[in-house]
Amino acid sequence: MIRSIMRVAALAAAGVMLAGCAGESNAPTTTGPIGSTGATQPPEGLAVPWIGPKQEQARQASQLLARAPWLYQPNGSPNILSSPGLGAIEFPRGTTYAEALYRLYVWVTVVGTLPRGVRVVPSLSVGTVLTPPTATRGPIVDLRAPFGYDPATGAISPPMYAVARNQDVSAKGYLTWPPGSRFDVPTLPACMVAVAGSPTRRCTAQDHVLFSDRTEQSLLLDKTHVTAALR
Repeated sequence: MIRSIMRVAALAAAGVMLAGCAGESNAPTTTGPIGSTGATQPPEGLAVPWIGPKQEQARQASQLLARAPWLYQPNGSPNILSSPGLGAIEFPRGTTYAEALYRLYVWVTVVGTLPRGVRVVPSLSVGTVLTPPTATRGPIVDLRAPFGYDPATGAISPPMYAVARNQDVSAKGYLTWPPGSRFDVPTLPACMVAVAGSPTRRCTAQDHVLFSDRTEQSLLLDKTHVTAALR
């Protein structure tokens, strides 16, 4: 179990990585250079680790990813209320929200496409992130802000991962993730979750997206679990 962690978003905006404090919502950030990734650089604001141009070409070829406000944030986090609907994706029955986000993150990073086996469905109502799984289907995740957004400001959250405090995340870029990294799944407030198809209420400053030091082995960003997610 990683007891002392940092929360990291790999944002290639002006060549920085953002690291926040574990266990806090809307934590303050620090910045540092990600270093050179080779002759071809990642696009500004890319919110997943850069592997190479092949994955970026695949992302740009997708109408659902090329304009995704959670995936590209060159000018900071877009607002949920002004971001156009891109559709939502329904995961297979038996998938949890945590597993759905992990698979989305890994596939978009490593392959550059949506995960295999998902079904594209209409967008959820503005401000709704998730329709929970049922006995007959998996979770439905809206592609505007699959990882949630700041309830007070509407700023769309990029995906995050947790690393041990002794890992140096500012010295150089990573082609994948530092050793011991674990994908960070937010706990969404009720205002972002639709139940039985009912629209959610508007979020307020009294709502919070929570993070915790999760210990699920399946969320480790190591070769074994990443490979399994790509099947």
